[in-house]
Amino acid sequence: LALHEAVTTPHWGWPAALRFSRSGGRFGAVGEGGLVGLWRQDFISAVDGLGHAEWLGHCLSRAGTALSFLGDTGSQVLVGGVNDRGGAVVLVDTLAPPSSPCAALLPSPKGVTPSALTLVPGGAGASGAGPGAVLVVGDNAGELRGFDVRLLSAARPLWAATPHTGGGGAAAVTCVTCWDPGMVGGSSGMSAGGGGDEMRYSGGGCGAFRPPSWLGDLVVSGSKDGSIAVVNAHAGSTLQLLQLAHYTERRGLLERVVGGSGGSRGGGGSLVEDGGPLLRVRPASAVAAAVTDVAATGEGVVSVGADGVARFHLLAHLLNDWAGDDGC
Repeated sequence: LALHEAVTTPHWGWPAALRFSRSGGRFGAVGEGGLVGLWRQDFISAVDGLGHAEWLGHCLSRAGTALSFLGDTGSQVLVGGVNDRGGAVVLVDTLAPPSSPCAALLPSPKGVTPSALTLVPGGAGASGAGPGAVLVVGDNAGELRGFDVRLLSAARPLWAATPHTGGGGAAAVTCVTCWDPGMVGGSSGMSAGGGGDEMRYSGGGCGAFRPPSWLGDLVVSGSKDGSIAVVNAHAGSTLQLLQLAHYTERRGLLERVVGGSGGSRGGGGSLVEDGGPLLRVRPASAVAAAVTDVAATGEGVVSVGADGVARFHLLAHLLNDWAGDDGC
C-alpha cells in the first residue's frame, strides 16, 4: 500500500486472507485489523483508497482471519475474526447502509477464534448458495462447525466435530476447502451416511477416473498438527484422517554430522509407510509440520505445509479407502 493509504486505513495492517469468487470475477481480502476490501477484475474504482477497492468496511473491530464469498454477486461476504466480544463470523451485506452492514453474526465459543471458512454451495449449481448450502467454520481450538446458510441469523450449528485429534488432543484448524460443484457435477446429497455404489472408481486399467458427484458434499481441512481430514459437510462425520501429511525429521547431533542414515531404506532406523498413493517412507523421527493450505481438484487434494513441501493426494486412492475397496 502507498503511504497515504496506510495512514487512511489503519485497520488494514497486512492481508490476513484473500479469496476469489467462484467465477473468478471478484476477489476480496480481510486485513489483520478486521478491515475488508472487495475488488472487481473488470472494473477499477474511481475511489483512491486501498488499491481502488470497490467496497471497504471495518467489519471486525479487533482482528480479521478468514473470508469467503456467499455468492458470485459479490454483495455478500462472510468474514471471520475477532470483535469486541470475542471470536465471530459475520455476514456482511455491502448493499446495506454503511452504518449497519452486518446482516448476521455467528459467535464462537469463549476464547476461540475462527481461522478458516468455506462454503459448500449445495445443489443449486456452482455460482451461489442454494438449498442445502452449508458454511463450514474451522477454529484455533481444532473444531469444525457446520451452519445452514439459510439460518445464519439463528447462529445454531448443524454439527460440530474435532477431526484433527491424532496427537491426543484437538489441533488448530489452519485451512478448509471444498470441491466446486462445477468440477464434480454438483451435490448429490450424500447427507448422512455412506456413499453407495458411486464410491467405487475405475482405476488402473479399468478406464478413466471420474470424480463422483457426492464429492460436492465434502470438505477438506488442514491442521497445525500436520494432518488432513475429509469431512461430510452435512453430517460432520470424518471420512478419513491423513496423519503427518506434512512433517519434518528430528535428527540428533550424530545424525546431523554423519548425514543421518536412519531415514533411508538402507539405514538401521525404524521406517513407517504413510500409505500415500505413491508409497513414501516416513522416518520414525518424523515431527508434524503445520498444513498451511489445501486445494481440492478434480483428481485429488493438493496440500502445502510448513515443511516447504507441496503434496498431491490422489483422489482415486482416497476413494478406495472410503469404500473399503482395494481394486477395480
